[in-house]
Amino acid sequence: MKKLTSSTYSAVVQKYWIPLVLLLLVGISFVSRSAALFTAVVFTFLVPGLIFYRFFHLKTHEVWAFVPLFSVLVSVQLIYYLSLAFGYSQQTILFSFLGLTVLYALVVFRWGETLKPKSALKLGKIKKSSLLIVAVIFLVSFTVLHQSVWLQTPSGIVLTGSNWQDTPFHYEIIESINNGNFPPQTPNYVGTPLTYHYFVDFHTAILEQLYGYLPTLMPFLNAAFIAVFALAMYALARPFGKRVAVIAVVLGVFGWGLSYFGLFNALFSGQFSPTTNYGYQFGQLFGLPSIFENLLQQRPMLVGLPAFA
Repeated sequence: MKKLTSSTYSAVVQKYWIPLVLLLLVGISFVSRSAALFTAVVFTFLVPGLIFYRFFHLKTHEVWAFVPLFSVLVSVQLIYYLSLAFGYSQQTILFSFLGLTVLYALVVFRWGETLKPKSALKLGKIKKSSLLIVAVIFLVSFTVLHQSVWLQTPSGIVLTGSNWQDTPFHYEIIESINNGNFPPQTPNYVGTPLTYHYFVDFHTAILEQLYGYLPTLMPFLNAAFIAVFALAMYALARPFGKRVAVIAVVLGVFGWGLSYFGLFNALFSGQFSPTTNYGYQFGQLFGLPSIFENLLQQRPMLVGLPAFA
């Protein structure tokens, strides 16, 4: 009888291991800000996609793009409407995560768990070199943003890069939401809903709400969304072959515009500096920025372009 009970317990744990891990993360998040931040990243980038991807006929490379994008779209909308009903707060966010955990458990109860503990960390059938390119794109994006957005220097905090950048405007939206302006209203016409596209800013606000004041989230999250865009481009072009998909990722992320002439000129003349990363010249000759530079600074595009792809 004891052996049977132990075997049954092991089977239950193996079947419901992801909901159990998620439940543990949510529980710890009520008492730890660092755990809450990690939990928010997991729930907003992974959980809804892992729940629903099984209901779509997706190939492996499509799943990699579907999971983070679908998760962001669903989790942010869920928290938004729950906040309209119950108020925007840490408790509302965490209880939304708890609801997603219950939903995950119900789906596993009905249809079983496709991700087994031994295989969950494997890369699957997607080519590892393709994931390496996505990882490099994330690291390049994060390095550029880390050296230009909220960079502390002896002269003060660098917030906008070497020239025009939208970060100060977007961080004002994030801080405004987390200081009680929810649903957001325009600052100059009180009572008028904010009509600007603040979806990605609300996602950042959710993560910061759980942790506390953390402006350095923006470089990490922007880089993560750029990586999601790379995955979306790969999935879009993959039916034409792996090589075509890789080329599409590079061209899709780094293509368009003439601003690279400024970058090459700075490199060849020895004037390039990690604190002056942007070659975009607002209103000047090379005023058409590349997609990469747009993604670095135009936050609404971070979810718009992946969703479009």
